[in-house]
Amino acid sequence: MVGREAYPFYDSSMLSSTYAHAARLAVLNFFDADPKEYEVVFTTNASTALRIVGESYPYARGTESRLVIPTDAHNSVNGLREFARKAGAQVQYVPMEAPGKQTFQAPDDGADSLFVLTGQSNLSGLKGNLSLLAEAKFRGYDTVLDAAALAPTTAISLRSLNGSVDAMAISLYKLIGYPTGVGCLVAKKSFLTKLQKPWFSGGSVLIVQVCRSHFREARKWSQINFRCSPPPSITDNYSFA
Repeated sequence: MVGREAYPFYDSSMLSSTYAHAARLAVLNFFDADPKEYEVVFTTNASTALRIVGESYPYARGTESRLVIPTDAHNSVNGLREFARKAGAQVQYVPMEAPGKQTFQAPDDGADSLFVLTGQSNLSGLKGNLSLLAEAKFRGYDTVLDAAALAPTTAISLRSLNGSVDAMAISLYKLIGYPTGVGCLVAKKSFLTKLQKPWFSGGSVLIVQVCRSHFREARKWSQINFRCSPPPSITDNYSFA
């Protein structure tokens, strides 16, 4: 079923929805991601995709919630520590090299904790060890792969990573070159359900109660819930070879 991107009253709106749905499937196919498991949220760039996760991740104040990031990371990954600190979570840096037994500590008391790995440094060109994702997942972390610099140079198969990636930030501009201002978050539907977006707007909610309550009911379609702006222009020429 194609989710509606715009008002359903016009043929042009429904055509936009059709193109957007086809573009999502193209992205999932390119990264060998199961469409039953993963969803695509279009963003303006990879940094916005990372921000969606950073500002919405449910760190639990007063617990041992933790954000773990590599020492050689995309600056937009480093910036996620500000959300973690504001939420009262610990921030830990680890080397990008091969994992060791002391690299990760399991989150205490099962506290929600996040590991974000930059797949390829845009400073040194060093590629991160993707096995760190599996190790982090094994130890109870939710995992994010920053693939902004990795995707243009390396084939990524989410199936081959065996579920170790909960979400992945992509710059489609860096991957394709045109148009600019297009990125996406490829994420497990279960992971998007876990996120708690701190604000809402437009058509992302079904019900909003005003004056006496802060009650709101979000739409069930996670892509709409986390879309922070209208999707970029997508046509039938926007595809992957």
